[in-house]
Amino acid sequence: MNNEKCCVIKDLLPLYIDGLCSDETAAIIKEHLDGCESCKNTYNTMKSEVPGSDNADFSPVKIDPGTSDEHDKQLIKKVSMDVRKKTTRSNICSVIAVACALFIILGFTVPIVPIKADSVDVKVENPTLFVNAKELSYYELSEKNIILYEGNTDLTKCVFRYAYIRNMPDITIAVDTELLGDESNEGITLDNVRFVTLSANKPIKSYKTDTEQTNGQKKLIIKSVRTTLFSSFSDSSVSSVTFLNTDGFDCIDM
Repeated sequence: MNNEKCCVIKDLLPLYIDGLCSDETAAIIKEHLDGCESCKNTYNTMKSEVPGSDNADFSPVKIDPGTSDEHDKQLIKKVSMDVRKKTTRSNICSVIAVACALFIILGFTVPIVPIKADSVDVKVENPTLFVNAKELSYYELSEKNIILYEGNTDLTKCVFRYAYIRNMPDITIAVDTELLGDESNEGITLDNVRFVTLSANKPIKSYKTDTEQTNGQKKLIIKSVRTTLFSSFSDSSVSSVTFLNTDGFDCIDM
């Protein structure tokens, strides 16, 4: 019977040491420890493992509420600081990752690096146009890329025929019939319809064009020829861009 009681007391000792027993239970355990050498030794062993404990005192360890509250505050503060540090590190890593991604995307897609004018070659050709026989009014046109006969300004009085360029079905031009004369479906060339090809040793990603009148001559201005940041490091590949111009220019400037 005594052994069974000792087993029960020993099971309760951790609660007794931590001060979690009721007053009645604590009194029973203390009374038992005063009379049982085996349980007393077990109690002393357990209590010796608790920092700051006194082995000679059989009273349970009482937690100072003030000390406990302060400890909780310090613990919460430390945890909060750790969370903030981890959150800050995570935010910094996210910002760096986004910045790197943007840098790579912009470096491959945005034309921000100028290509020097002396690195760009310009070739001009007069393409051969093949003209459809059907005549159309201005309001019947779906393609508004129009070439007018000099002096014709009233579009509603003009008659047009579609012209296209062989091997380039995406380019269609509405030509004023006064420019065509008696031409039928035969290939013709017009002075104010020209292909302009830009070539450079770097990939051409963008360019701008403009026209100006100087000394009675219409000049085509090619400017702002640009490539992307990463493409600017390339020097071996030849890049070319071809566009159709109907401004009837006399010369080119860059």
